Amino acid sequence: MLGAVAPERPARPRVTEGTPQQVANADIQAFNDGIGARFYVGKYLLERAANEYRWLDNLRESPVPTALIWGLQDTPNPPRIGNHIWYNYLDKRPVESSYWLLPTAGHYPQRDEPEEMAGIVRTCLEVGIPTPEGEDAFMRTLARNRTATSPVYMGRSIIENVYFPGAVAYSPDGYSF
Repeated sequence: MLGAVAPERPARPRVTEGTPQQVANADIQAFNDGIGARFYVGKYLLERAANEYRWLDNLRESPVPTALIWGLQDTPNPPRIGNHIWYNYLDKRPVESSYWLLPTAGHYPQRDEPEEMAGIVRTCLEVGIPTPEGEDAFMRTLARNRTATSPVYMGRSIIENVYFPGAVAYSPDGYSF
């Protein structure tokens, strides 16, 4: 349809009254039609309910190193959910993963603590997750500069070679027990 014009939405006045948190949240909702996006959030919630376990199983099988970052103040998804995901889906993957808690962040840690979040990403990409042997020194370094908002390193994945006692292996040279 050439020449079609999107219907205009009536302008809404900017919220200027309330607590700073209420005004900031109103700005976030007003930006880029955040209020209109609620339909898509509802659609996502239905999709998540239908596919959650499949997504988590795919996360466990993914070859991509993962940093699980959870806000300790997250009320929609409390830290026990992060712990469940870590211990059941990420902790024993064959690829390196790490688990971090942000003590003063909620459901949106990238909004609540952007500097701390960026610090975790930089650490994972530039410094890397410590080996089990280097973990003590890594923890001491983190503790030395700790503030109330500093991330808490919970640990790294335990990468284990799978061993099946009594299994018979075959190679062109024959069987080995």
